[in-house]
Amino acid sequence: MSFVSRKFGQFAYFASEIGDWRWEDKRILDFGGNAGNLLADADCSVSQARYWCIDVSPDAIAEGRRRFPAAHWIHYDRYNFMFNSTGRKHKIIPATPEPFDLIIAYSVFTHTTQAEMLETVGELADRLAPGGVLAFSFIDPDYHRASQTDGLTNLNWRLTRLAEEIGPFDRSALVRAAENVSRCILINNEHLIADSDDLPEIPVDDQKTLHSFYRAGYLASLFPSAEVRPPANDEMQHCCILRR
Repeated sequence: MSFVSRKFGQFAYFASEIGDWRWEDKRILDFGGNAGNLLADADCSVSQARYWCIDVSPDAIAEGRRRFPAAHWIHYDRYNFMFNSTGRKHKIIPATPEPFDLIIAYSVFTHTTQAEMLETVGELADRLAPGGVLAFSFIDPDYHRASQTDGLTNLNWRLTRLAEEIGPFDRSALVRAAENVSRCILINNEHLIADSDDLPEIPVDDQKTLHSFYRAGYLASLFPSAEVRPPANDEMQHCCILRR
């Protein structure tokens, strides 16, 4: 079964980051929206008829269509190391009714290379209506949430979670490898690639996890016209906002 997310709160996150809670008249594209958990938010003002979701998980798309039949669901069979390793690389985003007033992508580019992020953001930005907004989340390895009372940074939190899942391992080398770099990618809980998209050759059946981290200042340099905001609602992810 392909990945179906149990994460909720996406509407409140993006509404807080963008500073706009009135979405009922907006045409929305939830890119990587999985099963449309955004629509389940109690405060969500999105009209299902104006909501489109694109995701690489066929099971998530099927679940979203079952839960919210008036919305629009599109499976995107593009390669993703973590969620769709048999998909096609560099596949163009499927056609949609354009333009959109708001395009959001929550925790999408936290699981891709930088090259794919830049390519995809460019495609998505072309689908914005005049005055439209594109907002996507990313993870700064140095940030730690106020509720994270042990003081763990995002990177250390991730490594701690991995240790809980796979058993104890020496995390110090991975932490050192992430120091003084602009970005890094953690592959299969063991390889940390710094300032590069040069991923190791790993057989498809062994492609398990890919977590991308960007320091906020560096991410801002990639999108100089964007507003980069700190996490909202005690989330761990920053937000990059591009306006047309």
